[in-house]
Amino acid sequence: MVDMCFEDRAKIVIVLPLILFFTLLVTKEYLHAEFPYTHDGENHLARFANYKIALKEGQLPPRLAPNLLNHYGYPVFNYNYPLANILSLPFSFLKFNYQTSFKIILFATLVFAGFGVVKWLGSFSQIDKKSKLTLGFGLGVYYSSYYLFNILLFRGNIGEVLAFAIFPWILYWLKKPKFSPIYILIWTAFLLSHNIMAVFAGLVCVALWLSERKTHYKLLKKEVLFFSLVLGVTSWFWLPAIWELDLVAAGHSGLVTAASMHFTTLKQLLFSPLQFGFSYPGSVDTLGFSLGVIQLMVIFAFGLSLFFKSKHQPTGQIKIFFGLVLLTILLQLSISLPIWHIFSILNLLQFPWRLSFLTSILMLPLATWIFSHFGKFGKLGLLLVLVTQIVFLSRLRPVDRFDKERVEYDLWPQTTSTQNENLPLSFKYQDFADWQPTAKIFQGDGEVEVQQWQGSSRQYLLELTQTSLVIEPTAYFLGWQTWATNLDKGQKLKLQYLDNENIQGRLAYELPAGLWLIQTKFTQDTPARKIGNSLSLLALFGVILYAVKYQSSSIKS
Repeated sequence: MVDMCFEDRAKIVIVLPLILFFTLLVTKEYLHAEFPYTHDGENHLARFANYKIALKEGQLPPRLAPNLLNHYGYPVFNYNYPLANILSLPFSFLKFNYQTSFKIILFATLVFAGFGVVKWLGSFSQIDKKSKLTLGFGLGVYYSSYYLFNILLFRGNIGEVLAFAIFPWILYWLKKPKFSPIYILIWTAFLLSHNIMAVFAGLVCVALWLSERKTHYKLLKKEVLFFSLVLGVTSWFWLPAIWELDLVAAGHSGLVTAASMHFTTLKQLLFSPLQFGFSYPGSVDTLGFSLGVIQLMVIFAFGLSLFFKSKHQPTGQIKIFFGLVLLTILLQLSISLPIWHIFSILNLLQFPWRLSFLTSILMLPLATWIFSHFGKFGKLGLLLVLVTQIVFLSRLRPVDRFDKERVEYDLWPQTTSTQNENLPLSFKYQDFADWQPTAKIFQGDGEVEVQQWQGSSRQYLLELTQTSLVIEPTAYFLGWQTWATNLDKGQKLKLQYLDNENIQGRLAYELPAGLWLIQTKFTQDTPARKIGNSLSLLALFGVILYAVKYQSSSIKS
């Protein structure tokens, strides 16, 4: 843990109260007994519940949420960022309310973020690292980000909060790479925190690495090994998420194909109020997209400083961050539409205003550089603006609150996705309310006797008097397998699923007359999952060896 700690213990004494203060400020609306109403908050709580249930039912790793879609099952975990769900597991098994788990994860994550911000900003040679005010200003600009408050109070996306918290640590690593096992864990956590943010922040990381690094062969070998382990450990998630994407509606979702219809206007970036609402196609929205007053002031002041000659000029590194900040702002405006047409990967953002995630963090070196090189009155002006913004943000309230019991999330009937993006393409069935924990004989004749029924597996007896079509109330998704054992003949068969306009994407098969023992289970038996899981196990073993070797070399040195 030495890499994560400050070498100067006195610095911890200085920054810890600041970090705790700012964390309490941004999370204070989660300190109530009730839970804030947001766009996605309840969805994540239902995912916490289903992740625990899937694991208890034998899914390792969980890929299918057993109780979502009114028990028809929904493969959201195969595609959506798992880190928050993984972090919730200890609390879930200790029977904490999922709302409490969410709050604990939120608070701990944002405390962790503060140390990352201080270490990253402290790695710049032109920033006054010894000044308490400079440290406080940098932390204040980070925690007073309008984007952060938007995620917390209005959108409720804990995946983005995790990415927002971990990204400063990633930027610190790029500035001063250390190859300890703890940074393998940090990089792994970042890649699992939020799909979209991991991809686009990853592109920024590549750009920074190419612009700042002077890699020699020995260092390159370390980097290749380091990232091979990171990518290997995360392949259990990323390989199936990419390989099996064409099995669900995500690639055809309007959230992707209509991304360019959600450009912000310059007026919105500068002046739109921070409030609950939604992003609509076109230029009229009810959700605020402003970057923040202190953030805009810093960007403007830094830009002006480049036109005045003085003995204090920012280094090329900090100028690169200024260029990236301007680019992330430009790409949110409709004037950048030709760029979006050329680089179609941008459409994966779903909403261009999500780039404010990057803007809010990449501008921090500009903020602390400006503060370090301003005079006494300049510093005072910046602090007054920051304090005013903090006071304003402290008065924000969620639009509503609620409180639910654990069982309500355990039995959550919806999909937890905005446009059901993870719905299997073949599933067209609409009568969800008819769900019962039993198979039905759709055509033919016989009786069903259920012995055990779970969302991830079930076992039952079929006594058929004639060839019959049997349907299980489950949405078909790659990985489901059904075996039938003829109890009269002892013959065991792996059944082939059928589909037609009557079946509409449910699990269905045909069997001849006889007494049958049926066993159905959701499995990891697909090429992507088997390869991904195997690579992750191999990489995990590699990380253990890497940690042992790293520890032994540290002791020797």
